[in-house]
Amino acid sequence: MEINEIKTYKNNTIIIPTDRVNILDFNMSNQKKIELIEKGYQYTTIFIENNKILTILSSNTFSGKNIYIV
Repeated sequence: MEINEIKTYKNNTIIIPTDRVNILDFNMSNQKKIELIEKGYQYTTIFIENNKILTILSSNTFSGKNIYIV
């Protein structure tokens, strides 16, 4: 993503630090995958809370956690 795109959509963008994960790492351990999923969940939750986004809780769950539909 280019800097101008980030600036344009910064209010609607969740930037999740991935600790230098190579997107072509097809041999990533399951533990690392879980860590990335949990980090994504954490940053998304913070984004939703900080931006007071109206949420509708779905009956769907992922790992026992609610999925937010905005």
